Amino acid sequence: MIQFPVVDSAGSVEYHIAGAADRLNGVADRRSIAGFTHYLGVSNDGWLVSDEGLASFAVAAERSLIASVAGSPAWLADLRRVAATYPALPIIVHHLGTARAEEGLDSPGLRNLLAAGVEPNIAVKASGFY
Repeated sequence: MIQFPVVDSAGSVEYHIAGAADRLNGVADRRSIAGFTHYLGVSNDGWLVSDEGLASFAVAAERSLIASVAGSPAWLADLRRVAATYPALPIIVHHLGTARAEEGLDSPGLRNLLAAGVEPNIAVKASGFY
């Protein structure tokens, strides 16, 4: 079985607090995982590119995990910075990065998604248009 446990996601008491890298290491030590899933809040709080956030992605890269991330277009520029910092870390963006089809082909959400997609380690999960 391939496992991607949800780690420190929005709505959890551990969301974007100190110790995220240690918690990810702990999950990876206790379970045979291929990666982890991280659901982000609506607003970008800067955590992905903070020392704490980058330390978590460093753990994922060192352990050859896949980062499966769900968030709004507000997070995509920071996610692109994470991808550039850890080029060997595969990153999956859920739900087309929630770019909204009704906003058109020149929407900020789609532009952010396409910009993030130039990073070779970012893949976009095409689960449907919103």
